[in-house]
Formats: sequence, structure tokens, C-alpha cells
Amino acid sequence: MSNDNTSVQETVEESDIKKKEEKTPEQLEEEAQFAKERAEKRKKKTRTILERIAAIVCLFLIVFFIVGLIVSAFTGSKYFVAFLFGAIVIPFAIYIFLWLKKISS
Repeated sequence: MSNDNTSVQETVEESDIKKKEEKTPEQLEEEAQFAKERAEKRKKKTRTILERIAAIVCLFLIVFFIVGLIVSAFTGSKYFVAFLFGAIVIPFAIYIFLWLKKISS
């Protein structure tokens, strides 16, 4: 009797496997759309992480140039003009870069 139950269970499992393998075109299209959306989300997430890292690096550069500008102003260092140039040009260059990125997107 247990032999009959086993064979019935095996045929039920085999039919379930066949049903899972046979997918309609609509199901295949849904799966493809889902995979595409998931890939876009992953790409967007990676891009936002890179943008955050770039923003942090830029902030450190700006702070470095401003602190260097203040220190060189008080000490009369020969690097005052270089720090002044960096404190003005770096934020301007970042702004231009972000503006061009928006235009290209």
C-alpha cells in the first residue's frame, strides 16, 4: 500500500514540475520586466553610492582649501594665493560638472 502512495506522490510531483516548466508568454514577459526593473534599481543604487562618495571627497577638498587659506593668511605663507585659487575654483568646477551632468542626462 505504501508503494502505491509513493508512486502517486511521484506522479503528482512530476506533474507539478512540468507545470512549473511550462510558462505562458505573459509570465515570461512579467519575469523579464521584473528582472529589468531589478537591474535598473541596482544600477541606480550603485550610482547614488558613487555620487555620495564623490560629494564627501569634494567637501573634504573644499574644507582643506578654506582651512589652508585661513592658516596661510595668518602665517603669511607663500601658498596663500594657491589656497585662494583652490577655494574659488574647486567649488566652481564642481558646480559646472554637476550642471553638465544634468544637461547630459
